[in-house]
Amino acid sequence: MHPLLTPSHLILLISLGVIIGQQGIKLSYFIAISVSLAIGLFFKASLVIDVNIELILLGLALIISLLVVIKLRLPSLLTVLLIILGCFVVAYDSDPIVIPGVGENSINNWLLGALTSMLGVLALISLISLFLKRFWEGVILRIMGSWIATSAIFILTLSLTTLTKGLS
Repeated sequence: MHPLLTPSHLILLISLGVIIGQQGIKLSYFIAISVSLAIGLFFKASLVIDVNIELILLGLALIISLLVVIKLRLPSLLTVLLIILGCFVVAYDSDPIVIPGVGENSINNWLLGALTSMLGVLALISLISLFLKRFWEGVILRIMGSWIATSAIFILTLSLTTLTKGLS
């Protein structure tokens, strides 16, 4: 449930699901989702990057939601690239809860649960978006995209405000 409890993760997952539903569901999208989530969770243990991942998550969500609002017919390669980048960053930023004395099996179960919840959310939102795309020529999805963009902008603004307070 961790990816569903963090606002920046949830906003990015929703924006990815909406753009997948708007562009049309393809098997290549879900293969890209599965592989990039698995690679992101795997590299978390071995690759340490010292950047503010939350800003990257929110920036990606903002870009993807603005693409939903514009309603461009994107090339499949660009959509797959956005999916791979977004899913990798979400999975990379997902940390298991480490309690002293907890075995490796518990951590692996947590990672599998996080992977399953991310896949489930993306599949559910993509199917709902695909259904809603038929009504009013996709205006509902464009409205959802604008709400996602607004949420990302609000969270980015609040994040940058706390960052600048910490610097002064």
